[in-house]
Amino acid sequence: MLGTCLGLSPASVPLRRTAAGKLVSPVDFDFSVSHTARRAVVAWGLSRIGVDVERIDAGALRGVAEVFLHPSERSASEDPGLLAQLWTGKEALAKAIGTGFVAAEPKDFVFDMDDLDVPSPRRVPRTGSDRFEVVWFQTDPDHVVAVAGESR
Repeated sequence: MLGTCLGLSPASVPLRRTAAGKLVSPVDFDFSVSHTARRAVVAWGLSRIGVDVERIDAGALRGVAEVFLHPSERSASEDPGLLAQLWTGKEALAKAIGTGFVAAEPKDFVFDMDDLDVPSPRRVPRTGSDRFEVVWFQTDPDHVVAVAGESR
């Protein structure tokens, strides 16, 4: 897919890894890849982008909620769908910024919980992610996808 977008053969797509492990292309083009057991998602664009897909699983994320939820987000810990939404948003932001969770912890990405249907980024200390927007959608009733993109 990247080769097609760039007008190159797949073998000719120039890729390298950043220190944080993100695959990047030296051309003015960004992409992100995420996968779970039965789903894969690829996002690409002309500005920085990150994507994450997760299965909505009542037990899988609840065990790590203490690690990745900011105290103001703890109300989500009993809602598997919202918990998956918050995690995918944080993961997509970390990928879009380009650091992953090497330079920032999941708790650093804080979402405003006033609108529980669509959390919006509120503050992200140390990362400057206020330049990014996150959108969520469900591919099916069991999976949620977040795409974070740089606002221009």
